[in-house]
Amino acid sequence: KNLFTIILPLSVSTFVIALFPSLQITVGLVSIALLITFLIRDKKEITFEKKDIIRLIIMALIVIAILGQFIYTSLDSLKLLFNTVYPGKRISLGGDLGFKALFTDLTTFYLPYKEITYSNNCEISTFIQFAPLFMFLYPLISKKLKNNKNLIVGRNILICIIVAACFMMIGFPYLLSKITLFSYVNRMQIAYGYIATLFTIWAISFIWDNKTILTNKKIITTSLLYGLCYIFFISKEELSYMNIYYYIIVIFGLIFLCFLLLNKRKKLFTYLLILVVMVSSFTINPIAHGTSSLTEHPLEKKIKEITNEDKKAYWLAINKRRLTTSIAIVNGAQVINACNFYPDYEKWDIIDEKREYDYFYNRYAHIVIDLSIDDTSIKKISEDVIEVNLNYDDFMKLPVKYILSDRKLDDELKTSKIEYEMIYEDSEGEYYIYLIKK
Repeated sequence: KNLFTIILPLSVSTFVIALFPSLQITVGLVSIALLITFLIRDKKEITFEKKDIIRLIIMALIVIAILGQFIYTSLDSLKLLFNTVYPGKRISLGGDLGFKALFTDLTTFYLPYKEITYSNNCEISTFIQFAPLFMFLYPLISKKLKNNKNLIVGRNILICIIVAACFMMIGFPYLLSKITLFSYVNRMQIAYGYIATLFTIWAISFIWDNKTILTNKKIITTSLLYGLCYIFFISKEELSYMNIYYYIIVIFGLIFLCFLLLNKRKKLFTYLLILVVMVSSFTINPIAHGTSSLTEHPLEKKIKEITNEDKKAYWLAINKRRLTTSIAIVNGAQVINACNFYPDYEKWDIIDEKREYDYFYNRYAHIVIDLSIDDTSIKKISEDVIEVNLNYDDFMKLPVKYILSDRKLDDELKTSKIEYEMIYEDSEGEYYIYLIKK
């Protein structure tokens, strides 16, 4: 209790300060639901002493102090964030995913070894879980083990899963979405994966600690049906990413794991699951290979050399590939088109005095930028990515001293009558650094 008096308030404060409502809301609600569940389950064993009141007061004071300091020092930033078009004014109603979202995405097992071709790695990856299998078996589990006090835990997690699944696949009306705060949730599949993993762990423990609920024939049939579901979910996009045979290997592996799990082959199942997790997770960059692609890039020495001599200078990254910005930032450059958590109006007002493009940059935004002899224009690529074609005259209004570009700018700089010096060109002609003389 003494230990948790210190740990819990730090955990709660950090959770709040993370400021990612898409996950905070769902994980927070599930945590509260589980807390209530455990209090109900263990009400006869729980003892409450007078000292516990003091502990609760101490915990509350620590949380108030940390969050009070955070709000006091960050109030202006929070106001800007909450008034953004995205995510501040975002309204999510769900209903944009299908039944497939309940299962582990088969591409998850191959993402560390091959870049996804039709989405991006972080959005397509999922938790490795068996929740759909246990949702199917839950009526049988609850019937055979109805007097077990731990059944309430599984039941309440299942309710959370059903709510998340309904939001993903059916969607909520506007009013319900606002009341539940799900209007801020646009990553429900991640939250669902987390809840599904909890349900999987509970179900495995429950099945292993109690009587066998299925005969061998039913175990084989159930495992095969579970694998068959995955076959129906293989899409054209996935086949463009990996050959059908790779998915069949994974499906057979999942069927075998289900068979071992339901048959209570505890050791073999555990060892194989650990192996699967290691193969599909421990090899992910940068866990396996580090950050050398950025910190040991050929540009690294030159950028560090410049930033050591001219620490206060501002940089612009011409980043059609977006990697350019990351290389510069990681190696110490002050890049004005780094990812914006909220709009930096001091910068945007220079090139857009009337805020005609406010809708596009008033958001959490990765900024893809290119210099152009045409008029400045800004457009939205996705909810968190904007593309800026910056006119050279507008560029000269910005306090930029260095340009890191993934293409040659000499002709355009000369045409725009801008004094410059190319101070770096890599051996492969992929990156250039220009010193702008103002």
